[in-house]
This record gives sequence, structure tokens and C-alpha cells, in this order.
Amino acid sequence: MKSKNNLLLLKQYAEYQDSLYYYILDSENIILVLYDENLKKYEMVHIRIQNGMFKKINSWSLNSYYLGGNYSRSVIKNKHLFKIQNSQGQFNGLYDFHNDFFVIPLDKWGRLEFGLNNEYLENYNGILASFVIASDQEEDDELKYTNPVTGLEVQEKFEVRDGTFYAILNMDGSIRGNKLFRGKNFSKIEEIIDLNEYESLENFKELRKAKCNEIKQLQKQEYYRMIKERNNGSISPYLDEEVARIISLK
Repeated sequence: MKSKNNLLLLKQYAEYQDSLYYYILDSENIILVLYDENLKKYEMVHIRIQNGMFKKINSWSLNSYYLGGNYSRSVIKNKHLFKIQNSQGQFNGLYDFHNDFFVIPLDKWGRLEFGLNNEYLENYNGILASFVIASDQEEDDELKYTNPVTGLEVQEKFEVRDGTFYAILNMDGSIRGNKLFRGKNFSKIEEIIDLNEYESLENFKELRKAKCNEIKQLQKQEYYRMIKERNNGSISPYLDEEVARIISLK
């Protein structure tokens, strides 16, 4: 009877807080999705009923939230775990709502996959995690100009991507075998990285990102060299002058 009353109280509390969405995790725990108009951010708040009182246990912010989320996708009830969304409606964090800690911290991984019906947890006792490494974004990475021959707008973008990296995470968040796998997808692995050769996962990310940034700068240098060589300094690196000359031979 107490559990049933608590469930009703949790629902009433969520509605009183004017939450956009809420997840009743069990008879004592609820997670609310709120929106802060001042900060223009979403806030997820873990509330627990303790000694007949509502107590805030934890909270975290998100820049955006996919409101199509639902209980069955987000809660692993038998393990007392809550999957935390990234800004695209996928998951990138894992929270233990009985012991009140982040098993997998937010933003350490770009995406966490559990399988359609959590079969990765059942079959492998693990989670498929991934992230993408690419060059940093800078203001001059995107250029737009009008092609002098066709009159069409042309867009150039400088970006170097190292690829997608995968790992199997144990249920405590550790990397199984301390190995990463790089590939177009998890069915097309092209490289295996032993993280024992690096100081940490973050150190590996920093080194690979630095290499991407170095290659991108070389690409920019080549782009501007072609501009100078081909078109007397116009923003286009292509052979527009020669095309225009041939067109003019009437």
C-alpha cells in the first residue's frame, strides 16, 4: 500500500513542478525533466522520497532534450540504471539511481548503445560505446563565394575526421580489455588501439585530435596556394579563369 501511495505522490510532485517529462523509476525515485528559461537549458533532477519528504539527490543540465523519450528506452529497472540522453535523443551517460552516482559520466563518450531491447547487456554484460575524433572548428573553416562562371554559390569546408572509435564497456564503466576499435561502423573495424600505450583515454583523444588539426592546417595552406596560383588571388581555388577564357572564345 505504501508503494502505491508513493507512486501517486511522485506523479503529483512531477505535475506540481510543471515538468516537461518525468520518469518514475520505482516507488521512491523519480527523475524530472525541467526547462530553465533564464539559462535556456534543460535540467534533469533526481528526486527521492525519504522519511516522507521529497529530497533532491542529484541533477545535471542538457543543452537540448528529445521529448520523444520514454520510460522503456531509458530505464533499466532490474539494474537500477537510468540512461542519460545526449542532445540528439541518443544516450551518452549512465546513472545508478539507487547508489546515486554516474556509472558512465556525461560526455566521456559520444554515444552509448545497449541494443534494441538491451540485448548487449544480456548477451555481453556490456555496453557499446563510441565517439568521433575530428579537427577543431574554427571561424575560417567555412568559405562561401559565387562562382564567376556559373553564378552558383560554392561552399568550402575544412574538416579532418579521424573516424569513429568504439569500445566495449563493462558495467562499472571501465573499458573492456583497455582496447579501442576504429572503423566506419562496428562491423567494419580497421584499427585496434591498445590504450595501455597511452596515459589515458583523454590523452589518446588529444593526440589524435592534434594530428587532425595539423592535417587541416596543411589543407588550408594548399587551398590558399591554389588560389594564388590559379586565379590571381580570387577566393576560388578552381580553374575558373581558364574556363571563362574558353567560354569567351566566340
